[in-house]
Amino acid sequence: MFFVLGTLFLGVLQVTGALAWIIEVAKPLVQGWLGLPPQTATAFVMGMIRRDFGAAGFFTMKLSDPQLLVAMVTITLFVPCVASMIVVLKERGWAYMLGLLVGSMALAFTLGGIVAHVLRIA
Repeated sequence: MFFVLGTLFLGVLQVTGALAWIIEVAKPLVQGWLGLPPQTATAFVMGMIRRDFGAAGFFTMKLSDPQLLVAMVTITLFVPCVASMIVVLKERGWAYMLGLLVGSMALAFTLGGIVAHVLRIA
């Protein structure tokens, strides 16, 4: 069920131009800080729906080994998938869920950027 809704959500983002906007807005973070091509933002959006879809998206982008490592570290620490977030919302409420969302994104992109800079790909 979540796969179908996630696919529909990505389709709506693409048709409305919102996905292109997300990629453009994320470009300084994804390209500048993480040293990844801008289109990897699409895989991060997919990772919010199902992490394995996001990770699979990186393998189709022909990233270098250091870029792939940065992408995988980042998505591993990235926001839990939608299904997990719904459970957190149900069990803990909006404030906890939003804190988890912001905190996990900050941690993921901070550590991903550090790995990128240690590997000197950014």
